[in-house]
Amino acid sequence: MEQMTQGEWLQSQLKRAPSFVLASAITAILLLICAVIEYSPAGEPPPTLPPVRADVEQEVTQQFEEIKRNIDPEPSDLEPSDEVFEEPVETVSEVETDIFDEDIDIDDFVEDDSMVTQPTDPVPGEFTALVAVNIPDSGNGRPGSPPFWHRDPNIRPPSMPPGNLDAIHAGLRWLKRNQNTETGGWRAGRGGRDRNVGVSGLALLAFLGYGCTDDPRGELGEFAPTVTKVIEYLIENQEQSHDSERTGWFGGRLYTQGIATMALAEAAEMVRNLYLREKAREAAELGLNYILERQPEHGAFSYTGPGNDISVTGFQLQAIKAAMTAGISIPEENRRRIERLFEISMGADGSTPYRIDPERSVQGRGKLSMTAVLLTGRLWLGQSRRSEACLKQAEYLTRNDQHIDEAKRSNRMYNLYYMSLAMFNMGGRYWREWNHAFHGPLVERQIREEGPDHGSWCPEGDHHATWGGGGRVYTTAMACMTLSVYFRYLPTYQALDRDF
Repeated sequence: MEQMTQGEWLQSQLKRAPSFVLASAITAILLLICAVIEYSPAGEPPPTLPPVRADVEQEVTQQFEEIKRNIDPEPSDLEPSDEVFEEPVETVSEVETDIFDEDIDIDDFVEDDSMVTQPTDPVPGEFTALVAVNIPDSGNGRPGSPPFWHRDPNIRPPSMPPGNLDAIHAGLRWLKRNQNTETGGWRAGRGGRDRNVGVSGLALLAFLGYGCTDDPRGELGEFAPTVTKVIEYLIENQEQSHDSERTGWFGGRLYTQGIATMALAEAAEMVRNLYLREKAREAAELGLNYILERQPEHGAFSYTGPGNDISVTGFQLQAIKAAMTAGISIPEENRRRIERLFEISMGADGSTPYRIDPERSVQGRGKLSMTAVLLTGRLWLGQSRRSEACLKQAEYLTRNDQHIDEAKRSNRMYNLYYMSLAMFNMGGRYWREWNHAFHGPLVERQIREEGPDHGSWCPEGDHHATWGGGGRVYTTAMACMTLSVYFRYLPTYQALDRDF
């Protein structure tokens, strides 16, 4: 007897079976194929079959096709119809105030090589264990969540001094209580709309720095209405007409321009409401364009435009960095101007003066605060902490322990803020010494007595709060941002050095 192949045997058995059994088998196979297609991961190529298995499946498929041709299908009772039925489309209002985006996947920002001399550190050492548990891996060895994932309240670094979070929380609650619930902004100590917008931008930065967003869920949900209102307030106070020479302007000096642009750029990466996020991003882009259009060849600014004021320039550099983190591109021409600024803004001893001379490389008397401003800008915009310029400026800041003396004064919030950013990003002994010195005196100055000022920092003795007009909102917001240095930004260096 001639031996049949596997395919011939299968064909003979199928011919003996009733037609309804064959039809049922074919239907089951087709349903199985549809299910596989329907639930296959999107974007993945179909798996490749081994050669032997592929040959067998091809043979069986051909045999089933031949069998189907021999089966007369029963006529359908349904008449064909040309009518097309469409699923009803749900309309969505333009303002999605109650819809939060759960699935947006934002890639980590990588700076342009022209501004980077050393890669940034994606995860500082003390965060490593926490990140391994709390942060999903995107598959490329980097956290798969937005740029400010480290502000999550569940991922606080363990090395913070005791009472740090309580102090920040109390400060934010004071800000919340003193927000104008109608406009969404805050009132400065003195001055008009310009200063009000400026201190409101600082307040928003303080909330965002602690991890507060517009999301009403979780332990920080109490601050969601506050955050939403101040974002809307800043946007409403910006000139957004595209046919105006002041498009993107927030109505005041460039101090306010840099602060508001920086705050909205961060908000564009942190808020969850899609409409609010897009509006914040548009406003941040307009604000940034206003800044970049007024940047001169030597890179520095004044109160109103091109100039030589390092203090004003510092907030423009922060705005530029925040925009870069939000994925907003910076023209190469402006990057080159920033590099020029770095070249001409440091004296032989590593210091930076309050005002620079664009035509000279030899500068006037250096100031501790301005040196911290420029060093922070260098580190944020890609210069290595091991570069000669950064080391020289860090040594100037710590010469004769003048940074320790500054930490003990603790009533100059501007200096404490920039010194904390500079030392944190330099790391090593610079940060350890500063961390040990600044924290205690700053927390002790917070008002703890029950009353209307509970949780705030007194503006008396602070030049920017009194003469500059920032008032108690300024000191409290700056203090909260300074105490958030442990998690507000990741350090920009590649690795922690024990012996640096």
